[in-house]
Formats: sequence, C-alpha cells, structure tokens
Amino acid sequence: MREAYRINKHLLSNSSKQLFIGLLYVSSETMDFATLEGKTKKVLERINSEIIRQLNE
Repeated sequence: MREAYRINKHLLSNSSKQLFIGLLYVSSETMDFATLEGKTKKVLERINSEIIRQLNE
C-alpha cells in the first residue's frame, strides 16, 4: 500500500495546504498490487477533487 501511494501521490494537487492522510487496509484476504493501486488512485483522485472544490468556494 505504501508503494501504491508513493507512485501515485502526484495525483494530489500542489496546494499550499498540508495534508495528513491515513490509508488503512482492512481485509482478511490479500489483494494483488494492481487492484490495490487502482483503489489507491481512486481515493487520491477523490481527495484531490474535494480539495479543488473547497479551494474554488
């Protein structure tokens, strides 16, 4: 999960705000990296769109 974030952290906008993000993996089954990376991207894109929305208010 750490690697998926490291590779895709560029998806967050470069705002002047400092972000503290915690990602938790809670499952009894192991997930392959491609699936985990896709889900991580989706979360980061959603966070980014919320940041942009708040900056435009």
